[in-house]
Amino acid sequence: MGMFAAKAPMNPELVRRKARMLSGLRPALWTTNMFVVLTTAAVLWPLFPAQQLILWTLLHIALALARLLDWRRFERQPPHDPVVLERWLQRLVSFAVIGGVLWGLAAVWFLDIRSTATFTFLAIVLIWVATASLSGLAVYFPSFIAFITPLLGMLAFSLLEAGGAQSVGMSAGTVAYYVMLLMFGRNYARTIEASIVTDLENARLLALAERANREKSTFLAAVSHDVRQPLYSLGLFLAALKPQLTTPRQLELFQQAATAELAIEEMFDTLLEISRFDTGTVIAVPVHARLADIIAPIVGEFRALAEARGLQLSANDADAVVITDPVLFGRVLRNLVSNAIKYTDRGSVEIRCDPATPGSLAVSVVDSGRGIAESEHEKIFSEYYQLDNPERDRNKGLGLGLAIVRRTLALLDHGITLTSAPGAGSCFSVVLPQGDPELVARVDDATETAPSRQARILVIDDERGIRTGMATLLEDRGLEVVTAASAAEAIANLTPAVLPDLLICDYRLRENLSGFDAIDAVRAATRGDLPAFIITGDTDPQIREQARQRGLYLLGKPVRPAQLLHVITRLLEPS
Repeated sequence: MGMFAAKAPMNPELVRRKARMLSGLRPALWTTNMFVVLTTAAVLWPLFPAQQLILWTLLHIALALARLLDWRRFERQPPHDPVVLERWLQRLVSFAVIGGVLWGLAAVWFLDIRSTATFTFLAIVLIWVATASLSGLAVYFPSFIAFITPLLGMLAFSLLEAGGAQSVGMSAGTVAYYVMLLMFGRNYARTIEASIVTDLENARLLALAERANREKSTFLAAVSHDVRQPLYSLGLFLAALKPQLTTPRQLELFQQAATAELAIEEMFDTLLEISRFDTGTVIAVPVHARLADIIAPIVGEFRALAEARGLQLSANDADAVVITDPVLFGRVLRNLVSNAIKYTDRGSVEIRCDPATPGSLAVSVVDSGRGIAESEHEKIFSEYYQLDNPERDRNKGLGLGLAIVRRTLALLDHGITLTSAPGAGSCFSVVLPQGDPELVARVDDATETAPSRQARILVIDDERGIRTGMATLLEDRGLEVVTAASAAEAIANLTPAVLPDLLICDYRLRENLSGFDAIDAVRAATRGDLPAFIITGDTDPQIREQARQRGLYLLGKPVRPAQLLHVITRLLEPS
C-alpha cells in the first residue's frame, strides 16, 4: 500500500478541502455501492453457492462500517495536523484497495462466460462500478488507482483464464479501458486540485486585502490621538490669537491660517470617518427625532456660505417625526447640502420633506446646479472619486463625502436615490420611516456664550502646547485657569484657596493613566461632585461608553472653542 501513499509534502488545507469533497460525496457513493452489492447478490442468488454470496455481501457491509467509523474518528481529530492527514490518506488508500479486491472477487467467483445473461450482467456491473468511482475517488488520485487496479485487473485475469480468442480480446479491452480510466482520473484529479488551489489562493489574497484594510483603518484610528494633539493646539492658539490682531493685513493672514487649519482638520476627520466604518466602530442609535431639529441647524450653518455664492438656501415645513440616528443623518444632510452649494453656480438649494410610501418620508436635497450625467450616478458614491477635479485640488475635498453618505445610510438602513442630468440640477432623496411625536427625545440647543460667573478651571493634559493654548483661550474669556501635566501634579499644587470649580482632563495621560483615573483622584482630593469632562483624540467607542456610564461629557479632538465653552457653561450653570 505504500506505493499509493502521498510522498510529496502535503498542503494540509488542500487535503482538508479534498476530504470535505469526499465527505459530501460519501452518503451517495456508499448508499449506491450497497444498493449495487445487494442487487448483484439478489440476481446471482439462484446461480451460485449461497455461502459465497453471503460472505461477499457481508465483507462489503463490514468495509462500509469500517469506513464510516474511520471517517467519524478523522472528523474528531485536529483538522490541520499533517500526521493525522498522512495517516488518513493511507487508510483511504487501504480501504480503496479492499473495495477494489471485493469487486474483483466477484469477477473471479461469479463471472460465468458460458451464461451470456449472467456474464453480460456482471460485466456491466463491474465496468459501471469502476467508472462510477471516477467521480468520487479520483478527488484523491492514489485512492482511485488503488480501487480500479484490483477490480479491473482481476476482471481481466478472469477473462483471460476463461480461454478462447473472444475472452482474450475482452481481457485486452479491459486493460485498455483501465489505461483510459487512469488518464481520465488523472486529468479529473488535476482539474479538482487546480480548482481548490485557485480557491485557496483567492481566499488568501482576500484575507490579505481585508487584513491590510483593517490594519490601515486601525492605524488611522490609533494615530488619531497623536495627530489630533497638534491640530488641537493649533486651533486653540489661533482662537486665542484673533482678539490680539488689529490691522487688516494681520486679519487677512489669520484668516488664511485658519482656513488652512480647518481644511487639514476636515480632511483628517473625513479619513478617520472612513477608517471608523472599516473597523466597525460607527454605531447607529435610531430614535424618534423631529426633522426640524436636524434640518434647522444645518440651514443655519450653511446659509452664510450659500449667500456668499449668491444662492438661496431654504427648507420647507419639516414638522414631521422620523426614526433615525439624528447625529449620523445630520452628517448625511451636511454632506449633501455642502456638495449642492459647491456645485451650484446660481439659483437655489432646498431641503424638502415630502410623503413617500405609507409610513415613510422622503427628505431631499434639491439644487439648480450643473447636474450629473447618468453615467456618473453610481461612480460619485465611490471613494476618492470626484467630478471636475483632475488636479486633486485639496480645496475641493478628498472625494469621500458621498462614499461616507452611502456607508452611513447603509448603516441606518435608509435608501437613497439620485435624479439628475447635466444642466438640470440634482435631487438626492433619502427615505426614512415615520416616527411617533410622543417618543421624540428633546434636542438641546448649543450656545457659544462663556459662563456668566467667575470660575476657576483646572486643565490636566500631558501636552504643554495644549495646556498653554487652553489657558490662553479660557483666560481671554474671563476664566481663571490652572494647568497640570498629571493628576498628581494638580493635587500637589491645590490649596483650599485655589480649589477648582471645574476639571477638564485629557483621556490619555502618561504612565498609562486615563482621564477617568485623574478625575477620580482629583475628586477624592477636593469634592466628589466636582464637574468634569473628558477631551480625547481616541475613537474607541468603549471610551465613549465609559464616559456615558460615569455621566461625563466626552469631546473629540480637535474641539472647537464654541463647543468647549458650551460644555463649560452647561456644567457651571446647569440651569
